[in-house]
Amino acid sequence: MAKYPAKQPLVSIADTLAKMGKLAERLRGIPQHLQQLAQIETDLKSRTAAYSALKTNLENLEKKSTGNLFTRTLSDIVSKEDFVLDSEYLITLLVIVPKLIAEDNEGGLFTVTLFRKVIDDFKTKAKENK
Repeated sequence: MAKYPAKQPLVSIADTLAKMGKLAERLRGIPQHLQQLAQIETDLKSRTAAYSALKTNLENLEKKSTGNLFTRTLSDIVSKEDFVLDSEYLITLLVIVPKLIAEDNEGGLFTVTLFRKVIDDFKTKAKENK
């Protein structure tokens, strides 16, 4: 069957062609709209990533200031006087002992003064005897 049958009136064929021309004009604008849509999507993705990074940083900061002894900063709990400094043979380590005298609900913080040569042994045995 022919695209434009000979028996169809000329006015009808002209209307069909006019409608097709209007449709073609509309379709020409679609690539520009698709580019705008892609740019919006890219902006949304970058802003979402930035928001997620900021949220993670905020959560980490809150965890450092209000978390348990394993995660929070200890600068407000311990001072320079709690440590043996400038000793060739002694060193002070901080130890968190779960469910003992507690700074928070999960454990207490103790200082341990050791000979430098036994630090690795101490750490190993402390991990074994949690």
